[in-house]
Amino acid sequence: MNAKTQQLLDCGHPASDHGPHTTGTAHTPDGREICWECANKEERESLRTGNTYMAYLSGDGKALTTWTGGHLARVTRLWAVPNNFAGRLLRFRAVDVHGAEWYGTSPGRGMYARMHRAKAA
Repeated sequence: MNAKTQQLLDCGHPASDHGPHTTGTAHTPDGREICWECANKEERESLRTGNTYMAYLSGDGKALTTWTGGHLARVTRLWAVPNNFAGRLLRFRAVDVHGAEWYGTSPGRGMYARMHRAKAA
C-alpha cells in the first residue's frame, strides 16, 4: 500500500482501490477530495433535486452509472434512432434509485448519457 492510499481524504476514508491510470479519488465542486464510495453517494443524492444529469450508460445498456460504476438508475427502455452525427443515437427511459423517472440519450453503450427528469403525470 503506498502513501497515497494510506492518507485519509476529506471524507475520512483512504483512496479507493484503483488501477494505474486513476487515483481512487474524486474532486467535488467545492474543492474536497473524497473516495469513490462517498462520491457515488453524493451523486445519488444529487438526483433528488436535479432536473438534468450526466451519467454513463452501462455496457449492457441496463443501467445508468457514475464514472466509477456506481448505480444511479435502472434503464426500463432502450432504443436506437438514426442520427446524422453518430449514425445512430440511443434513447432511453429509466427509473433512478429514488424512484424518479428520467429520459435521455447516449451515443452508445459504455458512453456518456444525458438524462432529463420526466415530468410528473
